[in-house]
Amino acid sequence: MKIIRFLKQMHDMDQSIFLSFIFVLSSCFSCVKHDEMEACLSADKDAAQVGDTLVFTNCSFYDGASPEHSTWFFGDGKNVYHHPDKTINHIYEKAGLYKVRISIGGAEQGDSEEMTITIVE
Repeated sequence: MKIIRFLKQMHDMDQSIFLSFIFVLSSCFSCVKHDEMEACLSADKDAAQVGDTLVFTNCSFYDGASPEHSTWFFGDGKNVYHHPDKTINHIYEKAGLYKVRISIGGAEQGDSEEMTITIVE
C-alpha cells in the first residue's frame, strides 16, 4: 500500500517526473539477475547387484548454495519428493538399466540431471 500511495503522490506532483521514474523502474526489471541453479548427482557406484544399497549424492547448487529440496526419480517407480538431505540411499529389487534423475527448483525454472545405473543378479 505504501508503494501505491507513493506513486499516486509522485503522479500528482509532476507527471514528467512520474513518467521518468516509471521508465527507470521498468528498465531495472530487465536487468535483474536470475538465480543460477544447476542440478548434479553422483552415486557411490554405477553398477551393483540386486539388493545392494546405493548411495546417491545431491551435488546440485542453487545460486552458489545447495537447494533445500530435491526430487529423485530412480527409474523403478520409487520416487522421493522434496528430499532435504545431501545423500539418499536406494535399493533396486530387479536387474536392469535404470535412469536416475534429480530435479531441483521446480518444473518451470528448475534443472535436472540424470545418470544410468546397471543392476545385475
